[in-house]
This record gives sequence, C-alpha cells and structure tokens, in this order.
Amino acid sequence: MNKEKVGLQKSWAKCGPFKKKNYEEYIFLLKFIIIPSLILTILIHEYQVIFLSIHYLFSLSLVKNKKNIFQIIKIYSVLLIPIIFVLVFIGDQIQFDNLNQILSKFNVEVHSQLAGGFYKALGGFYRWHFFYFSYRDFINFFFSIILSVLIFYVIFQYLIEKKILDFHSQYQKKYFIYFTPSLLTFILATDHGRNISLISFHLIAFYSILLFDLDKFQILKNKISKIFLLKFFSILFLFFYIFMWKLDQMAGFGLRGIPNDIFQSSLFAEISKFIKFLYTFVDLNFFKLPKI
Repeated sequence: MNKEKVGLQKSWAKCGPFKKKNYEEYIFLLKFIIIPSLILTILIHEYQVIFLSIHYLFSLSLVKNKKNIFQIIKIYSVLLIPIIFVLVFIGDQIQFDNLNQILSKFNVEVHSQLAGGFYKALGGFYRWHFFYFSYRDFINFFFSIILSVLIFYVIFQYLIEKKILDFHSQYQKKYFIYFTPSLLTFILATDHGRNISLISFHLIAFYSILLFDLDKFQILKNKISKIFLLKFFSILFLFFYIFMWKLDQMAGFGLRGIPNDIFQSSLFAEISKFIKFLYTFVDLNFFKLPKI
C-alpha cells in the first residue's frame, strides 16, 4: 500500500463529522424522506415508536451545536401526531372480537393480548414471566441477551475506548441512553427472540456509522495475530458462535412444555437435512435404497 493511499484512508477515517453542505442535505432528507417513512412505518406497525429515540441518535451524527439539536427536534416533533394515534387507538375487546370473526375464515386468530392495550400487555408480561417461565427458559433467555446484544456492546465499546471507533458528535457519547426505551419491547410482546433481534440490529447499525481509524485497527489486529492462544480461541469462539446456537422467535422459551434450547447446532442440522434430502432424492430417482 503506497503512502498516498494510506494518507487518503487516514483523511477519510478521521474526517470532521460536520460539513455545512452535508448537514443541509441531511435536513432535506430528514424532512421529506426519513420522517415520512417513519410515519408510514408507525402506521403499519406501532413498534417503531419504541425505536424513535435511536433514529434521533442517528440524526445527532451531523449535530455541531445546540442550534442544530433544536432544529432536528423541531422536525421530529411531527412524529407526535402518529404517536398520539397509537396511544389513543389501542384497541378494545369489541375490535378484537370483530377482527377474529373476519379472520376466522382464514383459520387465523388475533393474539388475545391485543384486546386491551397496555394493561392487557402488562398482564401478559406478568403471566408469561412468572407463571410459565421455567429455569431452563430463563437460562435460554439470559444467554440469548448475552450472545445477541451484550457481546456486541462489549466488543464495540472496547473499540471505542481504544479510539478505533469514534463518534461523529459529542452528543452521541451517552448513546446507550437512547436505547433504553427499546426495553419496553419485552413488556409489549412475549416473543423475546424478535425483541432481542430488533435491539441488536439497531445497536450494530449505530456502531456501523461511527468513524473508523484503520491504522489503529490494524495495530490491534497485528497484536491479536501474534498471540497464538488468543488467535486460536478467537477462531474457535467464532465457529461455535456461528454454528452452535440459534436465536429463534421465542428466545428458547418452550411452548406447551416442549423444551426449546437455543444451544442447537445449525451447522449439523443443515448437514442432517441434506443427508435426508439426498437419501430421498436417490431413492426416488435412481435406485431403491434400504428402508429406514
């Protein structure tokens, strides 16, 4: 790699977060693309309300001073209209019964938790976690959070501490505060695999927009590669992380008393499926195989 290319990479990685032209372009996109898209998404699925603080965190990337903050808050204030709609039209028992009657011809039933708004959701949360949860379910849920959220927080926070990653704006430094409202998902819905996945997705998306110092990362990479045990266990961990667990919709919660552990081999499951498919394919198309 020549010096000119290295210089370009350094200037790109350490470039200033604020440029007037970029800010004005973003404000235009925020007004006419991003906010209308968020309104549409909220009307489609009210879950989006819980993650609006994270969208605001993204917007802080181009903030230089409090004047910019007030301008962005003013634009985001438009979202109060769909938020009010979500809070007012929370559904009731009559709407629930009517929807179930309409959907009955398709053999589909609306979840009963949707019949009473927040209070019904709160009751569902209590019943789900203190009447139905077993110790096995809690362990699965606990490790699902560690492997899906906490592990990314630890890794990327370490990179931030080492100045390999840096914030675009000083107003983003307490970023975890903006993720706090997303914890409401665990009350409003019981399929915690989806809740954890949504939080993890937004967390990684935030880390991916931070400034990246390629030189410091290369130094860290060289240090790791020189320590044999660290390199070996890193590769071993990656193998187990990718192939030896899964995050399903229920985060390992067992329905109807059937165990549903998250520590299941996705790799060997796919190999098993392939072997079964291969047996059926050969048996039907080439020659008869021994009956199983």
